[in-house]
Amino acid sequence: MAQNLAGIKPYMKEPEMVKKKATRKSILLIILILVIAGGLIFFAYRSVSKMAKNMQDKQNLIYLSNQQMQMSTDLARQWNEITPNIPKIEAALPSSTDLLGFVGALEQIAQSTGVSQNVKLQTLSQGQTPTKTQTKGSSVDYTVELKGNFDQIVNYLAAVEKAPYFTKVTTFNLTNAGGADKSASATIGMKVYTYQ
Repeated sequence: MAQNLAGIKPYMKEPEMVKKKATRKSILLIILILVIAGGLIFFAYRSVSKMAKNMQDKQNLIYLSNQQMQMSTDLARQWNEITPNIPKIEAALPSSTDLLGFVGALEQIAQSTGVSQNVKLQTLSQGQTPTKTQTKGSSVDYTVELKGNFDQIVNYLAAVEKAPYFTKVTTFNLTNAGGADKSASATIGMKVYTYQ
């Protein structure tokens, strides 16, 4: 039989070549499995990340809506506490466009304390730009010039303090105060807060 095969060369791979090819196939198969597994892990990570972000967004919305509900409840409670006092607030904060009632109250205080007064509301001159508080009308500055004796001026200030208007003394200048019964004059810079 060996003679019949004389022209045919037997093809046999060497065992080392077979081992190298098997090792290469195994390495390529492992790399392919790792690439596929990595792709699946990356896809799963992105999916879980998107779901986690959606959950976080929903939790944030729930938190914000709870905050808004709490603020609405607090606002309603505060409104119910404030509502009975609105007439007092409106009386304490006159309209910036109608200060006649306030000036009238100052005149009554001056008459009751026995001083003569001159009230000068401060207005903007032409070309002067209004400040932010002046455009909102949150306060109006004015100057009061008083003439009387020291006791009368002190009584005037005490009566202004007790008046139902929210006012602030910004400057105070007292002159000729020789004693409680001597004539004196005062210049008082004040601010009345308004609601318009």
